Formats: sequence, C-alpha cells, structure tokens
Amino acid sequence: MSADSNIQAIREEYRKINEKWLHLHFKIIVGLASFSVIMEIVMFFILSSMEQISASASVYVLKYILIPVTLNVLCIISGLTALRLRRLSVSSRQYILSLTFVVNCFIVFSIHNIFTSLYLIFAIPILLTLIYASYRLTSVTAAFSLAAEIISECFISWDPDKITIFHDELLLANFVLSLYVLLCFYLVSLIIIRFLKEKNTVSINKELERFELQQKLLRDHMTGLYNRTALQNSLCTAVSDISGSAYIFAMADLDDFKTVNDTMGHVVGDKCLKFLGTMLDQCSPDVTSYRYGGDEFSLLFKNHTMETALDVCSKIQDRLASAKNVTEIPPLSVSFGLTHCIPGTSATQLIKNADTALYQAKKQKNSICIYEDVSVSNH
Repeated sequence: MSADSNIQAIREEYRKINEKWLHLHFKIIVGLASFSVIMEIVMFFILSSMEQISASASVYVLKYILIPVTLNVLCIISGLTALRLRRLSVSSRQYILSLTFVVNCFIVFSIHNIFTSLYLIFAIPILLTLIYASYRLTSVTAAFSLAAEIISECFISWDPDKITIFHDELLLANFVLSLYVLLCFYLVSLIIIRFLKEKNTVSINKELERFELQQKLLRDHMTGLYNRTALQNSLCTAVSDISGSAYIFAMADLDDFKTVNDTMGHVVGDKCLKFLGTMLDQCSPDVTSYRYGGDEFSLLFKNHTMETALDVCSKIQDRLASAKNVTEIPPLSVSFGLTHCIPGTSATQLIKNADTALYQAKKQKNSICIYEDVSVSNH
C-alpha cells in the first residue's frame, strides 16, 4: 500500500463516520418532530381539563397538531430522501439534512414561540454540523437559523395569545439577546471546527509517519524491494486467503554471484543486486518482489497460472542476458524455483519447496524448475 492509498483509507474511515452521523442527524430530526407532536397532544388534554384553551378543540387540533404533523412529515420525507439518494454526494446530503433540521426547528418555534426559552432551539442545528468540520456548512446553517428565528418572531403570529416583541420592550430585549447569543454560538463553533481540522490533520500526519516507518521496516535498504519480514507476512496472507485467489511463489538466485564479489568487489556486486532488484520490481502487475537475503530474491504471483509465472521468469532471464553492455555490470544470469501456494501450507514449507526447486535449477544455471510433491521437474 502506497502513502496515497493510506491517505485514501483514512479519508474513507472519516467518510464512514460522517455517514453514521448523517443517519443520527436524521434520527434527531425524527425525534424532535415526534417529541413536539406528543407534547402537544399531552398539552391538549392537560389544558382541556383545566379549561385553559381559548380556541375550540377543532381549531386547536388543526393549528397545533395536524398542521405541525404534516409539515414535520414533509421534513422527515425530505431527510429520508436525501439519505437514500446515493447519487447525491455526502456533502449534498449534509446540507439537505442540516437545513431540513433548521426548517424543523422553525416549525416548532413558530407554533410555540410563546415560550422564550425556545430561542435556544436554533443553536441545535448549528451544533450538529460540527462533526462534519465544514466552515461553509456551519456558516450556511447558522445563517438560515438566524433568518428563521427573525422571520418567525417578527412576521408569524401563530398563537393569538402571544404578545409581539414590538409591543413589549422586555420581549424585544430577549429577542435581540437571543440573536446575539446565537451569533456567539456560531463563532465559537467556527473555533471548534478549526481545532477539529487541526486535530484531524495531526492524526493523518501521525498515521502517515507510522505508515512510512512501517514501510521502512518492511523494505530492503539496498534494493528498495520488500524484505524477508514482509515476505513472511505476505506468504501467511496467501496461504490463509479464502477469496479464491491463486498464488505462486518463486525463489530466484544470481548464478555465480560469489565469483562476481570475489573478482570484481562488493561495490560491483551491490550494483548487480540493485540491477536485478529493479528488474524484478518492474516484471509484471500482480507480482510482488522481495529480497530474501544475500543474492536470493523472491516473487509472489497473485492470480497467475504456472504458465504465465514461467513466462515472467523467462522474460527476466532474457532481459538480464541482454543487459551485458550496462556499465560496470558483468554478464549475469538468474535461476528460479517455483511452487504453488497450497492453502494450509505453512510459509516455512513454501520457502523450503521453492528453495528445493531453486537448488535443482542452479545445477544447470539460468534455468527454471517447478517443485512438485514427489519430484522436481525442470522447465
């Protein structure tokens, strides 16, 4: 996995968290709508028993139960549609649910704005956007919340017993103060979002540092290929894979490499190892290359047949043979030993099988052998 892939994986996890919050967001909309209707029904019976209802029962039911229920159901349908429409982006669904909740609060406040404590209800939609850590979303939601409160308080008189703010200085002062508090709440929310973003950035950077360190521990410092530890991990994954993928494991060894080291020196020997490592790393898609140790390398083929694996190894031999004119690289040849990765076989046994085939191949040099259960067959 590359660093970019790791970042994508982290972002995917954040996306899943946002998806969960979207569903909770919707449930809160449903909860508020249900709670307000239930409370209104309860209040109807309480006020009726106390003979405190100034309007007729039919008017009360229409104004405070049927109309609110209808409007809230429309809000719920809007939110549910946003959740289920997969062609909508996550961002679009966040906006729809956030603004739907503002409408939900607007309905509750407009019908019950005789209670000044309900001014605080418009802070809830802003609060619920914080988890998305979006300045724009929170700002848009705050703007709609402020507008909804102003429109409801200044232009809607749902309850005939409600004294308007223009006829009571205390109510007007409470209204202005509520707008100020809501604005302050919005500004504090922006500060919280800033720190949430910084926290997320630090988390991603720390995860990338951990990933890069992990990759260094799994890489051979000379060739850049995966090392023996990474090979052990990959083989364990291959033999326990239940997805139906087929794996073939190959061991490779430079022929007469000791002679190259003894006659031309370790500097040239290291260049030979790097050169072969580059060839192995570029050999084919779905093939992972490793440096096993010394002049031994390994290849793990995923979803290749033995025929295609043999063809890849043969092409590597041909490329190595045609590279005689590479500066300071002597003529080189490589031998391969291959084995099928049979589920249930241990990683140690796979290495042993491939090594047995490699031993037979090195007898002839520049050859390829396949390990079989009973004998080793030459290719």
